[in-house]
Amino acid sequence: MKPYYSLLVMIIFVIVVIGPSMGRYALAQSILRRSDPALDAVLDRPPSEVFVWFTEPLSTGSRLNVFDDQFQDVDKGQTFIDASDATLMRAQIRDLSPGRYTVNWKANTVDGREITGSYNFKVRSTPNMTLLIGLGVLLMLSIVYLLGLVIRHYLEINS
Repeated sequence: MKPYYSLLVMIIFVIVVIGPSMGRYALAQSILRRSDPALDAVLDRPPSEVFVWFTEPLSTGSRLNVFDDQFQDVDKGQTFIDASDATLMRAQIRDLSPGRYTVNWKANTVDGREITGSYNFKVRSTPNMTLLIGLGVLLMLSIVYLLGLVIRHYLEINS
């Protein structure tokens, strides 16, 4: 009976001590439904706005802030709650360069709760088109040169 007693004590400990904090964490995380850009997205082109949808309607005081990897604001300073969908919050952002960005949000629900959170996304470096064109030209010139060598060699053999 003693081994079961130890197991019972551990289960009660988890339920009483750790359980409530896990519930608060789950509640705080469950309010965010989806976002655009998505959590940990890697984008080829920078977005002009950030959209975040929640599971409950939002009230005034809710906000989005977007920061670069130097913790500089890149949002334009205003957060909008969509008039036709009170679960949608959006913020316009400045032109982004390649790098990592963090979206911080504070959601005030209509029932008075304030929930905060954050997520990251990345903007990938786009290849430099001038470099790609230059490499293409260099490749074409190399092929023409090699073709010329082959033709010259062929003519020398057949003369």
